[in-house]
Amino acid sequence: MNTLTQALVAQIANQLDAQGEANPLENLRLIAEQFAGKAVFLTNFTLEDQLITHWIATHNLPIKVVVSNPNYPFKETYSTWAKTQERYQLPIAVYAADGSVLENQTQDQATAVASTEENILPILQGEMLLITGTRAGQSWQGRQLTADFSWNKSLKIFEFHPLFHRSFHKVFMEVLREGVPFNPLHNQGYLRVGHAQDTEAAHSSEYWDGRWWWDHAQRIFIHPYTPGVRKKAV
Repeated sequence: MNTLTQALVAQIANQLDAQGEANPLENLRLIAEQFAGKAVFLTNFTLEDQLITHWIATHNLPIKVVVSNPNYPFKETYSTWAKTQERYQLPIAVYAADGSVLENQTQDQATAVASTEENILPILQGEMLLITGTRAGQSWQGRQLTADFSWNKSLKIFEFHPLFHRSFHKVFMEVLREGVPFNPLHNQGYLRVGHAQDTEAAHSSEYWDGRWWWDHAQRIFIHPYTPGVRKKAV
């Protein structure tokens, strides 16, 4: 990292710290202003990604939404994708594994693989910032994240993870509160639903933060407005 890049990372990190961790939407706004027209958000339609998409669309943030190598192992992911576009009418650029632009969604489960550096690089041409829905404790491109904003030496781009400081619980509750479309597989106990390698079932304390158990979580997914259930699960 050169001196200029290091200084910019420090400057923006300080601005984010000043904003605080309590309002990731405001941090996303700040980042969007800093990198207006040069920011790209990579979505796999996970719960976290859906919340960020909601913010981008409803607040008209200057961030390009993209999908890389959309060969998902579950038809429910494509259903979530369709509902997302129907609700937000948000342009989503779709790229194949070789970096070429796709016109439509694809459902070739036989080649379902996670996005790699090779097929992400073409998406980043001309961009300065990559945004993801990764949270602390999760891995991104095979590495554990240590900060919400940093310089990615391998991809040669700044990266920002607005939900880095958020728990799965808080993300989930905001998704319910805002009526954001989410993958119905979450109702069946899946916490991460993206590419095959990203899929993870419940019963992991990393995602539940040790504060609630699956029975209550499932009841909230299916009956989000049942009186008393939310309070009991927090």
